[in-house]
Amino acid sequence: MEKAERFKASLFDYAETIGRGEDILVEYSSYEPIHLLFQILLKYLKEKGPSFVIVDALDQLHVFKTHLTLAGISTSMIDNARVIKLGGTLKTGNVIGRVSLDSDIPVWKSHYDKLLEEISEGYHIRLIVGLEKVLRMYEETPRELEALFGLVIRPYLGDKRRSRIFFINTDLIEEKTVKELREEVSRVFKVELLEGEMILKTLKSINFSEYGEELKIMAQGLQEYLAE
Repeated sequence: MEKAERFKASLFDYAETIGRGEDILVEYSSYEPIHLLFQILLKYLKEKGPSFVIVDALDQLHVFKTHLTLAGISTSMIDNARVIKLGGTLKTGNVIGRVSLDSDIPVWKSHYDKLLEEISEGYHIRLIVGLEKVLRMYEETPRELEALFGLVIRPYLGDKRRSRIFFINTDLIEEKTVKELREEVSRVFKVELLEGEMILKTLKSINFSEYGEELKIMAQGLQEYLAE
């Protein structure tokens, strides 16, 4: 458990360095226990961080919550968190608004902006899960994909009233879309599971000395620590 405590402390310390207005990309594949890292981040926000809202695209938050439940980890932080739904049908967390994705991007983006304005109480962090499923909807139409980046992703970068953390499953979208996301954000982290060890590697940062840095923890040990 001591290693898990050190891993948590290292993440907490690093989170303190994130500046207002930053966009952060956390990449993972379908095989990594990303729900464990998500839980650690929720712990940071609950204990030390600013207010936050989860943006749940197409019910991905339900997947995270279910994986935590199956691992014997409390999901009370998700249950009590404010959630804005982008598409999807399930109620996970304290849902404060829903945005239908059935209309054109400018229409649903306008609705999304109104919901964000309603919760604005100063600086906050947005945790965005499942965005890869939304991106996938537009990948076959380059003009619409560019509209999504131009209207929904780029404009918020640098807005000092918030920071965003995107959790993106790169297995579900094309490589060129992943590269576009990497270009837009200020920091990129990659999560990998190798021989039972979860590795969080810095691929991009506004601090060049951080490139290639890694945080490591045995996934089983972290899961047992979070289940206590």
